[in-house]
Amino acid sequence: MGDDKERLMEVLRESVNRKKELFDDERAWHAITAKTTLKISERKVSARILPAFRFVAAVSFLIVGLGLFLFLDSEEHTSVELSVWGLKHEPGATNIVFDDGEKVFVSELFKKRKPFPFRYDSAKELLAFDSRLSEKWFGLVKISVERGKLQRVLLPDSSLLTVNSESVLAFSFPFVNDRREVFFSGEGLFDVSKDKSIPFVLNSNLNTVRVLGTRFNFRDYPLDSLAVTSLVEGSVKVEKKGLEDNGRVLSPGNQSVYFPTKGGGEFEIQDFEESSVLAWADNKLALNGKPFREVLSDVERFYDLRFHFRNPQHLEAEIIGVFDRAEKVEFLETLRIMKGWKVRYEGKRVLIE
Repeated sequence: MGDDKERLMEVLRESVNRKKELFDDERAWHAITAKTTLKISERKVSARILPAFRFVAAVSFLIVGLGLFLFLDSEEHTSVELSVWGLKHEPGATNIVFDDGEKVFVSELFKKRKPFPFRYDSAKELLAFDSRLSEKWFGLVKISVERGKLQRVLLPDSSLLTVNSESVLAFSFPFVNDRREVFFSGEGLFDVSKDKSIPFVLNSNLNTVRVLGTRFNFRDYPLDSLAVTSLVEGSVKVEKKGLEDNGRVLSPGNQSVYFPTKGGGEFEIQDFEESSVLAWADNKLALNGKPFREVLSDVERFYDLRFHFRNPQHLEAEIIGVFDRAEKVEFLETLRIMKGWKVRYEGKRVLIE
């Protein structure tokens, strides 16, 4: 927690130093009393408060408020509150939350008259951040992807991220301190643009991944209790969180599986099948014969469904096949035909008998 907190404070300080003339401390100070998920008691503030103190207080508010999604909290992770350092998945449609608390749904961007530092192409499912606005806008951004969807994000350095369902991505716009750094929870396919002078760093709950330019799939959902890095191209170094000297360098075709509960944290390096691991990025669900109980959360996340089994033994059934995201009903019918199950569904609820 301490290292993550220091990194965020460093990002904030660097942003303020570089954009100090643009920093609206009146707006940030006013935001202290705005509605947030933190319970902040009301206080009377003297009108004679020193400007320097007000500036510090404004930055402190950002640190506390952003702690909602960048700092580790003491509560246990649940399926409702997907949390990495307090990095909360915002429910509902795919949305963007800015560091002043404003929340914008991607599907409603065309309705907004206020300028934002990005463009959205619905046909390509692409959210592109415009580096040309780096001199006019700065701050921290959090993107939450809804269940049953994926979202492509073009970062200011031209790195292309494909973010899976129920995942969260946070980063500073523009990148600061000669460091391309993102905070992440869930699963994503990272096509990182090459820049040897500025490393790209991915921080998750369990691992840190350092790259210069490469293509890899990364997965660290809070409920998985493991982190998986699958390298397609280039080279990456995967580290235990907070232990830079204790990492593994992967070659293309290698997959690192990190188990935090084994011996204080252990890596296992293995090969992987690219078509299976990356299927989700093409809106495909690849099931390779594992028991249904092991892939249940993936299926629910992929189709935005909730399964209920009358017979627990059905969870041991093995499912094989590749299924399209748009063919939810066909997938359920396949379960009925392949396994002889009685399948009833209404809305997002599926009952298996």
